[in-house]
Amino acid sequence: MVNIVTNHIEKFRKIEKQIFEEDGIMITIGNNKRKGLAKSEIILNIDFPTELINQYHIYEKAIILNIKYPIKIVKKRFNGINLNDYDISFKKTEEFEYENDPHYKNCEIYEAQINQKQSYSDLMKQLQKDQVEVTKLVGINNDFINS
Repeated sequence: MVNIVTNHIEKFRKIEKQIFEEDGIMITIGNNKRKGLAKSEIILNIDFPTELINQYHIYEKAIILNIKYPIKIVKKRFNGINLNDYDISFKKTEEFEYENDPHYKNCEIYEAQINQKQSYSDLMKQLQKDQVEVTKLVGINNDFINS
């Protein structure tokens, strides 16, 4: 089961039904941050800044994946994993001019190459075809986690 806590409930209603029908994953969508963050073992933080997320109780062993920007959890009881970045490897189908530029990571290059207007199932097929693998997870308090 996946809990989505957001102020933009209507934006997530479309994927709720699709993911349940395709993958059998039950999704609940709500805007009660207090309950959602306290119960969730995995938190996908799309747009909560550090100041906002630290106002709420977070499950002490939660895994937080920060999408938009890095955050730091300041709660003393928090013993979970707070991931702020990642990198990937993938099968290269074409050369990319920024490939050897130290300012760009593989995940940024790949994200720029894929068609972001495709359906979830098409995107998953593309990831499998390109043999995308997460090679590194970067977090606060847990430094680097290599796969």
